[in-house]
Amino acid sequence: MVVKEELKREDIVRMFVTENWYFDKKNFNIEKEVLSLIFTTKKFDLDGNPIGYNILFKVYLKGKKPV
Repeated sequence: MVVKEELKREDIVRMFVTENWYFDKKNFNIEKEVLSLIFTTKKFDLDGNPIGYNILFKVYLKGKKPV
């Protein structure tokens, strides 16, 4: 059995960002570097109640992965 389901823009409900933060003690500056974006859809239990998020895919920016 093949189940075909289309993904619509409105199905992507949340985006999570993975970042590295750097603190420069000398100049008292904070710098952040975005490493990846995670796109998700809602996850439901057997009764149809939302219980969290399913990860659709993760995009690494500039080929970087978290430290």
